[in-house]
Amino acid sequence: MRRLRDEHLQSGFEKVGVFVDYEEGLVSFYDADHAALIYSFTGCSFTGKLYPFFCPGVNDDDNSAPLIICPVNQFPADHQGLRAAGVHDNLAYALLAPYQHQLKRVQQYAVDVTLDPDTAHPKLILSDDGKQVHCGDKKKCPDNPDRFSEEIVVPGKQSFSSGRFYFEVLVKGKTEWALGVVTESVNRKKKITPSPEKGYWTVGVYENICVAFEDPEVRLPLQSYPDKVGVFVDYEEGLVSFFDADHAALIYSFTGCSFTGKLYPFFCPGVNDDDNSAPLIICPVNQSVRSFSMRKSDQNQVNLII
Repeated sequence: MRRLRDEHLQSGFEKVGVFVDYEEGLVSFYDADHAALIYSFTGCSFTGKLYPFFCPGVNDDDNSAPLIICPVNQFPADHQGLRAAGVHDNLAYALLAPYQHQLKRVQQYAVDVTLDPDTAHPKLILSDDGKQVHCGDKKKCPDNPDRFSEEIVVPGKQSFSSGRFYFEVLVKGKTEWALGVVTESVNRKKKITPSPEKGYWTVGVYENICVAFEDPEVRLPLQSYPDKVGVFVDYEEGLVSFFDADHAALIYSFTGCSFTGKLYPFFCPGVNDDDNSAPLIICPVNQSVRSFSMRKSDQNQVNLII
């Protein structure tokens, strides 16, 4: 079982998971964001009722924040990462199950997306079917007003101005990439730092970190980088969510977005080098979420995620 090192304990936690197995006499505490065991009480002899317990501490300048009981579906769980870390199956199931349901629900809104050669940066090489893109040598292209001439990116041909839509992209083997959606009105002729304020709702990997391109950018503490990313948009709700499509794990969500006009799927394969030569590939959505089931013997145990 992976335990937190002293330096991790000293840095504190943002979310704590509490698991109880009444019959086994077990109470375990987890850093729920990083799937790491904090501590376990074992060999407990319980009699009668147990109640969840909370102590927020004395309120002062450094401790004014409240304790907040979180919905389980706010935890970015990855079942393979949890199992690899030795997390108890019950806790792994409780963390993951809502995400499996959520991903299957949004996959119902899958749309057919193809890349737009008329707006792609001149360094990008698109496949004939418009489903793959990688970076190559710059070529001569008509410099139409909609072509990205500075940022090495390409939007999709399809645009969306209402409703919900979802698509998946294979990023396996890449060390640099970005995905998401952009507005039709983004500046296509200048270098920019992407953010929602500039019409970009994107996440990506660069310099060995995964980030959400907010202003400022948000570093995402993933246990491992995804091989396939799902992008879901609910236009009316102002929601853009990114999923590890293989493991039913939520990567990040932009919420409270105010969309106006058309949105386009957005793809950035990154600069081509020895470690990043693989293409981005738009994949068919087959709703084949890897399942994670509890053993029958576990179904009688008690789960408390707080």
